[in-house]
Amino acid sequence: MCQLLETIKYQNGQLHNLTYHEARMEYALLKNFAIKKRFDLGKLISLPKKNLNGLYKCRIVYTQSIEKIEFVKYKRKKISSIKLIEDEKISYSHKYENRSCITKHTKDLENEQEILIVKKGLLRDASYSNIALYNGKEWHTPSYPLLKGTKRSELLEKGIILSKKLKPKHLKQYTRISFINSMNNLNELYLDL
Repeated sequence: MCQLLETIKYQNGQLHNLTYHEARMEYALLKNFAIKKRFDLGKLISLPKKNLNGLYKCRIVYTQSIEKIEFVKYKRKKISSIKLIEDEKISYSHKYENRSCITKHTKDLENEQEILIVKKGLLRDASYSNIALYNGKEWHTPSYPLLKGTKRSELLEKGIILSKKLKPKHLKQYTRISFINSMNNLNELYLDL
């Protein structure tokens, strides 16, 4: 049975973006197990009794029910270069705990290198994040990511980033790439192009 995963930012005693995480979990349960269920993560997650300083990820593993919740210290990685990876068969439409379809492409990377996955000629995602590209005026994110991330959904809804069909050749039109996920907001983890 496939295990699903949700990673929520926990900082200064607060969980972030719960509405988007709940919506993604509910959709994943419906599509993977044909279960219609509502989540109230604010009630389900017991916050640590001791105050955790710094940035943590609240990691939820679940199938039809929640199997494990843990808090893990988060360290933002550094990215100094990108490598394009073409994979026509890759599929990661839900956040699964088993990420072998992605990690097989990262095992031979150089230190501080990140992948950009290309499928059917379009840019999709990095290994652990959605991407946003800045052209000096606007931020654009691929219209067809492998995984619709919660931070990406929030930024799209607020109009901070715009969805666009992006091909590898379009990279030269941009000055910066930002790697966005539940732990990294726009411009927190980036590479100038």
